[in-house]
Amino acid sequence: MTEQVEQFVAGGARLVQLRHKLASDVEIRLMARKCQAICRAGGATFILNDRVEVALEVDADGIHLGQDDMAPERARELLGDEKVIGISTHDMTQFRRAMEQPVDYIALGPVFPTSTKADAEAAVGLEMVEQAVLELEGDHRPLVLIGGITLENLGMVRVVAPKAFVASIGGVLRHPSVPERVREWRRALQIG
Repeated sequence: MTEQVEQFVAGGARLVQLRHKLASDVEIRLMARKCQAICRAGGATFILNDRVEVALEVDADGIHLGQDDMAPERARELLGDEKVIGISTHDMTQFRRAMEQPVDYIALGPVFPTSTKADAEAAVGLEMVEQAVLELEGDHRPLVLIGGITLENLGMVRVVAPKAFVASIGGVLRHPSVPERVREWRRALQIG
């Protein structure tokens, strides 16, 4: 896991999320400390998935919450205003609820079918992405699109959500050179 983080950061990733649902808190704590050090050295933001207490212990830059994780209000109480809190949403009801919560970004997806997560929700499609973009208009928080996004379908995504951030796991890790693939994503997204 830490080797993958090193490769992402070497390629220029600016935000890395550690997600390992099956690891124990002890395992996550060890991985998170290493990942935080790699990210800090490389100038990347380090986000831990759903383990708020561990995020506090290792001084992660933030936390990403799922629908069944700690409530964002409670996470904000524990983490304070300086840490990043993001939340995943999978339909417009969840998305609208997230807009009322103390989060710094709202993720929506999976946009397309994905094989990266065994428990992935049904794909939301580009129409729902377009609706989310309209509803988030005027809000300062970014939309993060997740699930099944590849360099091949990125153009379609950018048409309906030109300012959205995109997250990719499989689209990067399946490439023979992770750093080079991250650089390809940066070029495609026109990130300097």
